[in-house]
Amino acid sequence: FTQNMCIDLKSINFEQDLLNGLISLENVLKYLRETFVEAPLERFVKQGMPVPLPGGASEWMNGEVTRLFNKKGMLIAIGTADTISKTIKIKRLLNN
Repeated sequence: FTQNMCIDLKSINFEQDLLNGLISLENVLKYLRETFVEAPLERFVKQGMPVPLPGGASEWMNGEVTRLFNKKGMLIAIGTADTISKTIKIKRLLNN
């Protein structure tokens, strides 16, 4: 989220002004790493269970935050890398 994404509160006079200024969660979090989850693992994610780190633990920093998407491209969760257990631990479920 950067300052150029902000709107001046004084410019909001009507409900439509507010709606025009809304920013999608995907845009706010776009600086985070993307991880796409295979369909069988998506069920685990939706239950808040950890899923294996894609690639290897050496490609990740411990505690690194990532956005988890299903194969349809829908943001389904936010998680953090745990390089010791070699998993992504789910912190927030979305769009369930």
